Amino acid sequence: MRLKAELRVNAHLRRCTLENIPAVLSRRGHASAGSIFVLVDLCDGRGMLYGPPPGPVSDEDGVTRWQSLNGPEPGDMAQLRDMLKRQAAFDPDIWIIEMDERTGRHLLDGPVIDADQL
Repeated sequence: MRLKAELRVNAHLRRCTLENIPAVLSRRGHASAGSIFVLVDLCDGRGMLYGPPPGPVSDEDGVTRWQSLNGPEPGDMAQLRDMLKRQAAFDPDIWIIEMDERTGRHLLDGPVIDADQL
């Protein structure tokens, strides 16, 4: 059983609060089926962007899979925000969580696959 997007987003924001990581919901998507994107601002002009991988979002055990959309190295925040803007134009149901985390912790609830590993 797959949890609704809204529940997953709320859980992630709660984890951020518990870890004292500033995080905001910058875009609300479709309550049950919207894709979730997490933008981690490293507070130095760079960041990491995570989203759903191609294909199934969950594995056979129901564990959510994530993809690093900028690869293994941090990307330019302006470019990452532009990627999100294009994604939202393509799919208006997406959710976007933005976090400020200098060390790059994302607190995602499943494995992260780099784009070059697909």
